[in-house]
Amino acid sequence: MPQIKDEKFDLIFVNAGISGPEHQSAVDATPQEILELFQTNAISPIRIAQRLLGQRNPAHSVLAFMSSQLGSLGHNTSGHKPLYSASKAALNMMTRNLVAEVADPTLTILSLHPGWVKTDMGGDAAPLTIATSVKGVVDQIEHVSGKGGHAFIDYQGHSLPW
Repeated sequence: MPQIKDEKFDLIFVNAGISGPEHQSAVDATPQEILELFQTNAISPIRIAQRLLGQRNPAHSVLAFMSSQLGSLGHNTSGHKPLYSASKAALNMMTRNLVAEVADPTLTILSLHPGWVKTDMGGDAAPLTIATSVKGVVDQIEHVSGKGGHAFIDYQGHSLPW
C-alpha cells in the first residue's frame, strides 16, 4: 500500500462480506466454499486492519469492522444462514483477539451490524435503505470516537451479545 504509507487515519473501516453458498449447509459445502467464505469474512478483514494499524491517529482513532447480528451467538437463535453466521462470529472472535494483541486502551474497535439493508445481499424484503443504515453507522462511529474499548453494536447503537 505505498500510496497511503505516510497517511494517518482517524477511521479505518473494514467492510468485507459474502453470503457464501446458497445452500448454507456445512454438510454440503465444499472445502473451497468454506475457505472463500471464512477468508473473505473473517481472516482478510483482520489482515487488512493489522497492516493499517500503524497508520492510525493515536490520539482518537476508530477501527471498525462490518459484522452482523447473525454473528452473535446470543442473538442468532434461529440458526438462519449458518455458514455466513459462523463466518461473522469468527470475525467477532478475531476482533477480540486483535484487541488483546494491540493492548491499547485508547484504541476504539467496533464490530458493527448495519441492520438488514436493501442490497444485493440483503434483498428486497429488507426494511432499511442504504442511506438509513449508513447514517446510523456513521453516527455510531462519531459517538464512540476517542472513547477507547471494544463494542459490538448495531447501526442504532444498541449493544449486541457476543
